[in-house]
Amino acid sequence: MNGTVDIIGKLREKFPEAVLEVHEFRGELTAEVRREDITAVCRFAHDDPELAFNYLSDVTAVDTQDAEKGRFFVVYHLYSIAQGHRVRLKARVPEDDCRIASVWAVWHGAEWPEREVYDQFGIRFDGHPDLRRILNPEFFDEHDIHPLRKDYPLQGRWADDPRRGAAMPDGSEMMMGEGDLKPLPHLKRLPQYAARLRPETEQDRELERPELSDEQYEVMLRGPHYHKR
Repeated sequence: MNGTVDIIGKLREKFPEAVLEVHEFRGELTAEVRREDITAVCRFAHDDPELAFNYLSDVTAVDTQDAEKGRFFVVYHLYSIAQGHRVRLKARVPEDDCRIASVWAVWHGAEWPEREVYDQFGIRFDGHPDLRRILNPEFFDEHDIHPLRKDYPLQGRWADDPRRGAAMPDGSEMMMGEGDLKPLPHLKRLPQYAARLRPETEQDRELERPELSDEQYEVMLRGPHYHKR
């Protein structure tokens, strides 16, 4: 129950087989929904006058690394402006069939969040009108790179590239290696700080590190919308 509307009760009544599990923590409702039913459940949550979830706050994902149950969760945060209640829906997505239906047809605001999930986790959204990367450079597609997967190296695949910026001891400026790259003051990410959080593993060292041109490397650092002048 959330406010005066029994959100989970209505979902279970309409989709008795689709709602797999329910959690409540500090008044926050979470329902796990079968992947195949996500579009129908979201459409009902949007259209039903008592539920009236007309605002999709966010679409995100979680890498559980549980290959047996399904590695990923796609998570939907729903809010009803009229009713003032919230619910979180989530659906498991297996790594060997890493896709789920887009909810863009229900909430057009899902377009960019779904692109971000695809970009960072590699989960494809069937029926999305423009599924492409939104944060990382497009040449990451050539190497199937998705940085928010938990098996992605903490320091990145190019941590040992001599062109990577290194902060001065006082953190005030950057020094760059050979090449025509310019100092990037906003990238004060010290590799040694990351190493304190998790030392490099043998798996990290064995990961393929594709060769990047100077221009590709700078695009990776500055963002996909950077164009060399």
